[in-house]
Amino acid sequence: MKNGFFKMMALMICVMLFAAAGCSTNTGPVEAVKGGTLKLDPSVTVGDALDGYKYFSSTRWKAFRDRQNRQIVEFRGKIDIDKLVGSQFLDSVLTSEMIRKAKKKLGNPVFTYIAQFAVSKDGKTFALSYNGLHVTGHNSVTGQKIDENVILMGLGMLMPSGIQSIYTNRPFPYVLNELITSGK
Repeated sequence: MKNGFFKMMALMICVMLFAAAGCSTNTGPVEAVKGGTLKLDPSVTVGDALDGYKYFSSTRWKAFRDRQNRQIVEFRGKIDIDKLVGSQFLDSVLTSEMIRKAKKKLGNPVFTYIAQFAVSKDGKTFALSYNGLHVTGHNSVTGQKIDENVILMGLGMLMPSGIQSIYTNRPFPYVLNELITSGK
């Protein structure tokens, strides 16, 4: 009987320790943002929406403090432009030939989507504070290096913001326009 009591106590202690470890609220800022939702679409987490965007070839998350000591969580997703074949922008459809020409003209451009989220002091809430693209390449016509940041601001259905494009799993209109224009 004494032996059974100690086994039962040991089991209860193990269960309590396991339960406490699973209930920990000490998550870091990246996990808080990835596990949170935006009012844009509260049915999907930010992490699932960004990491699951079908046009990204790779994604990366990091946390840092800005000059005003705000906690920032940054997401970067590299766009695989070859996956955009067949996408439509205005009255044009992007073809593989257009992408080939655009790659040649723009020196194999790289479009990287960047979203930054400012995390509240208590770490419980966050807001999208930056939404844009970093574009690199080399213009074969002018010989100039391409290295620019483009802030993505929504203009309704015609030009949705970057985050809207991701949440609807549609290509970025800016990227389509650049590739179609350069690929004609």
